[in-house]
Amino acid sequence: MSKVVYVATRVSSVPRDDAIDGVNEITVVGPSSTEVSAAQRLIAVDAAALNPTVHKLVDVLWKSVAGRTLVRITPVDRSRRFFAAVRRTRGIVAAIRDADVIVAADRDALWATWNLARAARGPQAVYGISAAKFALNNG
Repeated sequence: MSKVVYVATRVSSVPRDDAIDGVNEITVVGPSSTEVSAAQRLIAVDAAALNPTVHKLVDVLWKSVAGRTLVRITPVDRSRRFFAAVRRTRGIVAAIRDADVIVAADRDALWATWNLARAARGPQAVYGISAAKFALNNG
């Protein structure tokens, strides 16, 4: 049996319990509003909300390639804010150290997933359920 950690920035990104066969422990790192089943454990991580004016500016910039690039390199990027919130969460590395696989459930969770895997020094970081199944089956 194995242990899987899902990292998700959005509530809708968290997969069901039976998404991967043979998993005996599932930990979800995500928003505190995430509803998890009895078989899952939640580590609540909430990124700071943006100022409404900045949020509107990001929405306007996101409509062009140059604007998306600009948002990605600034601190207002959602993946950067989520990773900063993950870093502030005490004991998160200890909680995932014995995981077999850390799964980024959505695009904005990639940066946090990769850094968590580096900090924990052991689990393999993957993006998506298919890659997690492959990593668990091929060790």
